[in-house]
Amino acid sequence: MKFDVTRFSKAIKKLNFINQFEYYDEIDSTNSYLLKKQNLTDKTLVLAEFQFKGKGRLERKWFANAYENLTFSIGLIPELKTNELGYLNFCTALSIAEAIEKNAKCKVETKWPNDLLLGGKKFCGILIESQFEENHLSKSIIGIGLNVNQTVFQDEFKERTTSLRLSFNKNFKREEVLLKVLKQFSKNYLTLSKDINSIIKKWKSRCNSLGKEISLTNNKDIFTGIFEDVAEDGSLILNQNGKLLKLFSGDVTVIKE
Repeated sequence: MKFDVTRFSKAIKKLNFINQFEYYDEIDSTNSYLLKKQNLTDKTLVLAEFQFKGKGRLERKWFANAYENLTFSIGLIPELKTNELGYLNFCTALSIAEAIEKNAKCKVETKWPNDLLLGGKKFCGILIESQFEENHLSKSIIGIGLNVNQTVFQDEFKERTTSLRLSFNKNFKREEVLLKVLKQFSKNYLTLSKDINSIIKKWKSRCNSLGKEISLTNNKDIFTGIFEDVAEDGSLILNQNGKLLKLFSGDVTVIKE
């Protein structure tokens, strides 16, 4: 079912957070669109039914059926220092988790660095890209792909991917899901700098791999150890027999529960 733009546009005004909303049936990538956009209005939301160059972390392609999911980006001009950019990932992941938990009365799991899981399967991914001008942060784009009503996935993903519909055996109104995500995000984002410790604490409480022995694969490099902690900058702290190593990207697999 097509997204009800008219209804959503009226509802979003009541949030008093999003300053500009754009909707497209098809676009290359909502992140790329906002990165290229000149004179970006802070808190611009771009939603597309289909992204033919949708992307995830590490330049991976993101596949999502049109009219069944939520694929969107939020363009921000945040008052953050370079070493505080990791705050956005924690804030975004936590906000989506809290919104879904309130909507479906469940427990959402966070997976480092930017995935959200239901029943151990991924239903949402986040990609944050930023631009700088003269060493000053000029914009940050938060890209989100959230599987809502899709029930069939490509063979290579179907064993580790799910959606809200598959998890709860019912259809969801995408307009309502997005409104609840934005409402929760606005609440967390507006208190981000002064409340980051609380946000990270809540993120960590949902991370089932924290404190466990893991394997982290980054390109051809494989690191093993105990997932000790996450730092404010978003990095994973790995304990290798007492030696602490900070890692900024990679795929985590739990070796021992």
